[in-house]
Amino acid sequence: MYERDGILKSHREGTGGYRYYERPDIVSLILAKDYRGYGFSVSEAESLINTDDLDFVKKSFARRGAELRKEILHKRQILTCLHEREALLKKETRPVTALAYGLGHGGIEAMLITGMTMVNNLIVAAAVSGGRELAPELESAAAVLAATPATLFLWAGFERVVAIALHVANSVLVFAAVRRQRYGLYLAAILTHTAVNFLAVVTNAYCSVAITELAVLAFTALVALAAARVYRGLTEEGEHLC
Repeated sequence: MYERDGILKSHREGTGGYRYYERPDIVSLILAKDYRGYGFSVSEAESLINTDDLDFVKKSFARRGAELRKEILHKRQILTCLHEREALLKKETRPVTALAYGLGHGGIEAMLITGMTMVNNLIVAAAVSGGRELAPELESAAAVLAATPATLFLWAGFERVVAIALHVANSVLVFAAVRRQRYGLYLAAILTHTAVNFLAVVTNAYCSVAITELAVLAFTALVALAAARVYRGLTEEGEHLC
């Protein structure tokens, strides 16, 4: 690399294929490595080594110094942000944080899954009510929407409320797993989430929507009761720590 950029020059090839260098080349190599350590590129290091222009060297050093000061300032800002976020995370060890995590997770999921669907349905319904001409793909969507019983939309909202409750309960289990270092609670949260999905699919295959949602509600209530006991224990631990 240094030969290609003109920093080193081999003076002769030995019979074994070795290159030989003189003392000035060794000095140039040491300088090149120093300059590389300062952040100069190989081509910049070559220019600094092979120039006799002292002003050029001074200006290069000044430019690199200014760049380093900007980098240091930027890294200090990053370090400050990291310290602030680390401090924030250390503060968020109260059990109520688990409830916030669950509500946030479940709420965002509800907006993405049910909320966006409802918005699309409202747009199609508004277009139909306004007598606008619909594209062929929207006509089929409007037909499906018109044939859907209104109770199904109510059950969709009910299902999301139950899902949020399950997310909150599982967040409490995960929070307790981290705080108590009882990682079996991780497995419990995963298994309950898997079980409720399995229950919903199997029940929906043989029963009505109402029965399916009520079965999921009953299962979620059991999980929530167990999580409530864990949460009370976390709260009591926090009071003892204070």
